Amino acid sequence: MSGDSPRPVLPASADVFDRALESLMGFWAGDYEGAAAEGPALNIDPSTGQDPIYAAMSDVEHLTPSFVDPIRALLCEAALACARVHDAVEFIEQAGPPPEEIFGGPHPFVTFVWVLRTRIASAH
Repeated sequence: MSGDSPRPVLPASADVFDRALESLMGFWAGDYEGAAAEGPALNIDPSTGQDPIYAAMSDVEHLTPSFVDPIRALLCEAALACARVHDAVEFIEQAGPPPEEIFGGPHPFVTFVWVLRTRIASAH
């Protein structure tokens, strides 16, 4: 592909996949700044326009109390998996001290929560 080839113009799309392809085409064409501007906002759910991790975190208050800590821990893990360390730190601070029990007694998930907290502390 020659660097002088015209770049095809695609119709504007709200679809994340279409926007990612448009961004990739821009990158290949050497339009790095445009490619970054056209790239999808990967932390936005196109169906709701919201950050899905924050939306889920704001929804935990409606859960049965025994599920709040495990859900918060899983959302922290999701933030870490997306390299969103700052968000993971914020979520773990909202959670308060680590639980000694989950689901009304000792549970292997408590170990996961302690390991998660250690990973967040080491990354922060």
